[in-house]
Amino acid sequence: MNKVSAILLAAGKSERIGNSKQLLPFKDSTIIETILGAFLNSYIVETIIVIRKDDLQLKKIVKNYRVKLCLNPYKESEMKDSVSLGLKMVNKNSRGIMVSPSDLPLITTSLINRLVENFNKNPQKIIIPVYEERRGHPTIFPIKYLKNLAGLKENIGLREIIRKNSRNIEEVEIYDEAFLIDVDIYEDYLTILGRK
Repeated sequence: MNKVSAILLAAGKSERIGNSKQLLPFKDSTIIETILGAFLNSYIVETIIVIRKDDLQLKKIVKNYRVKLCLNPYKESEMKDSVSLGLKMVNKNSRGIMVSPSDLPLITTSLINRLVENFNKNPQKIIIPVYEERRGHPTIFPIKYLKNLAGLKENIGLREIIRKNSRNIEEVEIYDEAFLIDVDIYEDYLTILGRK
């Protein structure tokens, strides 16, 4: 079995929702704790979470979980910058990197496991979940695609890697759109509360 590490991205400012969306109440805890539970109970061998260096409240919660904490010191940074920072902490034996935003509280352990299983069958391919032809997160990249991420130009990130390797993608059909629902604005949060 090919080891897969996860990089969970939580260094955004949550400007559109007005506060740290990862800390919003969800189920019996918070959005971030629900997501961490899904990852920590899955086939993922390690979970690295990237947060802003000044996000003391999120840091306090995350420290209670079996994760590697990566602090992003840059107030203005792109998603690829957080991925690059997280990569420095990845287990040297991992062959795949699952990259996921931290505002998808309806992601399940079974979804994560299904993507890992598909990666083990196709370890040279980028694994992307799909619902009715709509691609979503999380995505698994063979580590070779991300090793040079830090050296890419400012406007080139994960989407460009996917575009350039369009022939080397394995789409995994998912029969529930829940994994596509993120929390960008407060109305999104209310929608998710209605589905839990």
